[in-house]
Amino acid sequence: TGNGLSWANASGDLQLMINLSCANTEIWVAQGTYKPNRPANNLNTIAVNNRDNAFVLKTDVKIFGGFPASGSPGMALRDWNTNITTLSGDIGIANNTSDNSYHVVISSGAVGSAELNGFIVTKGNANISKTIPVNGYNPNGRYGGGMYNDNSSPTIANSTFSENKATNGSGIYNTVSSPTISNSTFSQNQATNNGGGMYNSSSSTPMISNSIFSRNTANSGGGMYNSSDPIVSKSVFTRNTAQFGGGMYNDNSIPKISSCSFSGNTASQDGGGMSNNNALPEISNSIFSGNNATYGG
Repeated sequence: TGNGLSWANASGDLQLMINLSCANTEIWVAQGTYKPNRPANNLNTIAVNNRDNAFVLKTDVKIFGGFPASGSPGMALRDWNTNITTLSGDIGIANNTSDNSYHVVISSGAVGSAELNGFIVTKGNANISKTIPVNGYNPNGRYGGGMYNDNSSPTIANSTFSENKATNGSGIYNTVSSPTISNSTFSQNQATNNGGGMYNSSSSTPMISNSIFSRNTANSGGGMYNSSDPIVSKSVFTRNTAQFGGGMYNDNSIPKISSCSFSGNTASQDGGGMSNNNALPEISNSIFSGNNATYGG
């Protein structure tokens, strides 16, 4: 029946299941590729190939990927590395980014215990200056191709953000948001301005642990750009590139960085591993090795 109440009646419309879920519900998603089919500001309407389409998180609803596509698997059979579950913004002509969703996932406003766990989030393209009203806030169409968090602090785990594009914060853009992010990977995201893997702004204090930032590119902050104060631990920044701050760029911020590794990052000008502008990062038990830059490798 597609009502989503059992595997036998699974739905093909992920956002509809999110819309219909009450608090403290878990949504289990089988392996496969899912594309947003509803505008973020009009979730009750299906709009094919609308670039405003995004998956919008709901308060206290947890979404888990990584389940087998057949049978009636329980949580014990969940394996997000084997059962690849992809949220893709490639909603128009395949592999043509010009008509992709601005944001693949949006979390806007207070979402309580909402969680995104076990997904690949890919091919968002935030390249247009516009706003999309969602839950009383206005995500910007130039930021957060993979995920845009606006005054919102969901939990993100066991997920990969790859091949997303944006002006700022291609993988994830956080504004006034402090998500908890663990065991996740940010790779091959491209920002034309700042924050290839992630951009943290406006009093955002995300807690990031056991994560990898690799092969992301930007003008500043290939791996991460901070104009706020994230807490980053046990994470790896490698092979990211930028003009300033290949691995990380900190601007008027006080990030706390512990037990991290910055290696093989490149900046064409300042700070291969890290570049700081009026910033006072607190760094402990971390390694900077094999980074390259014209100044301050």
